[in-house]
Amino acid sequence: MPGKRGWGWWWARLPFCLLLSLYGPWVPSSLGKPKGHPHMNSIRIDGDITLGGLFPVHGRGSEGKACGELKKEKGIHRLEAMLFALDRINNDPDLLPNVTLGARILDTCSRDTHALEQSLTFVQALIEKDGTEVRCGSGGPPIITKPERVVGVIGASGSSVSIMVANILRLFKNVSSVTSGFASECSPQCQRLCKIPQISYASTAPDLSDNSRYDFFSRVVPSDTYQAQAMVDIVRALKWNYVSTLASEGSYGESGVEAFIQKSREDDRERIGQDSAYEQEGKVQFVIDAVYAMGHALHAMHRDLCPGRVGLCPRMDPVDGTQLLKYIRSVNFSGIAGNPVTFNENGDAPGRYDIYQYQLRNGSAEYKVIGSWTDHLHLRIERMHWPGSGQQLPRSICSLPCQPGERKKTVKGTPCCWHCEPCTGYQYQVDRYNCKTCPYDMRPTENRTGCRPIPIIKLEWDSPWAVLPLFLAVVGIAATLFVVLTFMRYNDTPIVKASGRELSYVLLAGIFLCYATTFLMIAEPDLGTCSLRRVFLGLGMSISYAALLTKTNRIYRIFEQGKRSVSAPRFISPASQLAITFSLISLQLLGICVWFVVDPSHSVVDFQDQRTLDPRFARGVLKCDISDLSLICLLGYSMLLMVTCTVYAIKTRGVPETFNEAKPIGFTMYTTCIVWLAFIPIFFGTSQSADKLYIQTTTLTVSVSLSASVSLGMLYMPKVYIILFHPEQNVPKRKRSLKAVVTAATMSNKFTPKGNFRPNGEAKSELCENLEAPVLATKQTYVTYSNHAL
Repeated sequence: MPGKRGWGWWWARLPFCLLLSLYGPWVPSSLGKPKGHPHMNSIRIDGDITLGGLFPVHGRGSEGKACGELKKEKGIHRLEAMLFALDRINNDPDLLPNVTLGARILDTCSRDTHALEQSLTFVQALIEKDGTEVRCGSGGPPIITKPERVVGVIGASGSSVSIMVANILRLFKNVSSVTSGFASECSPQCQRLCKIPQISYASTAPDLSDNSRYDFFSRVVPSDTYQAQAMVDIVRALKWNYVSTLASEGSYGESGVEAFIQKSREDDRERIGQDSAYEQEGKVQFVIDAVYAMGHALHAMHRDLCPGRVGLCPRMDPVDGTQLLKYIRSVNFSGIAGNPVTFNENGDAPGRYDIYQYQLRNGSAEYKVIGSWTDHLHLRIERMHWPGSGQQLPRSICSLPCQPGERKKTVKGTPCCWHCEPCTGYQYQVDRYNCKTCPYDMRPTENRTGCRPIPIIKLEWDSPWAVLPLFLAVVGIAATLFVVLTFMRYNDTPIVKASGRELSYVLLAGIFLCYATTFLMIAEPDLGTCSLRRVFLGLGMSISYAALLTKTNRIYRIFEQGKRSVSAPRFISPASQLAITFSLISLQLLGICVWFVVDPSHSVVDFQDQRTLDPRFARGVLKCDISDLSLICLLGYSMLLMVTCTVYAIKTRGVPETFNEAKPIGFTMYTTCIVWLAFIPIFFGTSQSADKLYIQTTTLTVSVSLSASVSLGMLYMPKVYIILFHPEQNVPKRKRSLKAVVTAATMSNKFTPKGNFRPNGEAKSELCENLEAPVLATKQTYVTYSNHAL
């Protein structure tokens, strides 16, 4: 049995061995003749027990070549670490005493297919080759040199390579194989021996933790599952939710990233960007720990199976792979870095990590330890350094949290990235991802997290829009009452009698109602107010224009009758005039009654009238249920009476100015038409305005008040003026018969152009002047008639 050599002997020959392995196809065995089959890029070291080794000494080849450039750090350094560990074990009197460990180390060239071909070397010794049918040229049996038996393999580096090799090392469990043209089959004894345990120093893919598929695989590095958890803990500690990962191509990098993504989803971390560009280095210590794990397992196995024996005993020649695996899974020692080396039931090492940060300071770069992870994170944030911000932690988020009133619109395929879209219009935020429209009578709150009632408005008494209508109404009512009182006080005077007392009081009642309507239009809408609006808004105007129409029609019929006959026309008595007037008014009342039956009056809150684009300015308008069409119908009859009255006023424009009220009524109707012609475009042209309620109400009330004021001012103020300030003119005139009056009027229309014609058909009658000249030579002559004279 070869003795153990000293450290100096190995360190003196190690460079030579490396040169031979890198630059020559043959590798010496103990510096003697080569044994077994030659292998490209391999090292063979004789020993009592041989361990296999797989290292990526070269990179991947290109252009059809199996191997590429030399890899110093990941290949040479790790290979040297295994030789170093073997040398220490062989020189340790307490670990495997009198047992020398040998090695067969192969180059995987960083390619899983190439590693698969190379690793067949490890299983060749397990195959019993049948040479019964093979004869040498001399007729004798062939001499078959069996390769050294490998009891365990250290490696490989990449997870994809380890997966390939693990499948080969357990291939002979229950199957037969054909290798190198020799038929072979594992015997029952080989069923236990044809298994080679494997310990990896760098493969961390989570797939290798599957004990049902890779039952003879172990590793001294933790699974990426732990690494992923450590990474997630770091991200959580730094309050990041959007990070990118850099990983190498292959099972290690891809599986590690997938494990990180899975862990992040379990911990509610939503998005990880991926890229493949980097693989960490620093596996030298794990190579040494892997070799020592194999050494400690063999030592425990030797102690149990060969107690008190020097060297190997028959029970360990050959080594049972299944038993060796049990001893491997039971080891527990301190590794070269001082960390405990153990394995769980799946062959995984516990998760232990040092956390480094790549720091740039003063133009130099270095890795600084900022924490560790052993089941839990221990992070020293004060040791961190960030470019441009010192120790201030940078924010790493894809999207900022949405503000209240904004909903998340997630980016497809990126759960933690979203766009914040504000709830617009009358929408409010229901939850993080949805907005909903408020009910029609509500609007969103300021932060759009709920709804609140829309304010309800109406025309207030102190509103600027109500000042002018109320002023006109108050003055008009006062003036109307003053005229009524004056007429009542001087009820029997000639001017009051000549103006037609009955119709005058009816007309004044209509004027009063026109002014009073303003208060109904400004009052708060309710059932009573809305009902009164329907009745009196059109009734006051109907009464006024019905009375005026009756007057103008009476004058027209009198003078038209005078052209044909001197007999008086029918229905010109006061009673007849009142009957005609009330008949016209009754039509208005009949229409209002029908309206009440078809559509009962009520108040409504219109939320569409002032539903502005900006809900902050939305208002509900409290109003009566009188639409624009209903208003047209309501005022339409009054407009018809007004137009008809105007027509009669035009027809009687030729009546001499000394005859009754024809011309004042004409001027009244002309002015009233102008007022209402101005009302129509203002009222209906502002139907889309935000101030529709105020503009239309003010326009309507002012127009009604102006119409009443025109009638009051032109028909009654001159009479009141004469009654109060010129009582000398309020005297009875000489009574004339109807025939004389009509004859005078008729002849005045036929009079020659000597008369002074005035605009609008007004002419002063010379006939009247000549008739009155002898009596009143120094005064202006008035030709008047009284109701009782007709």
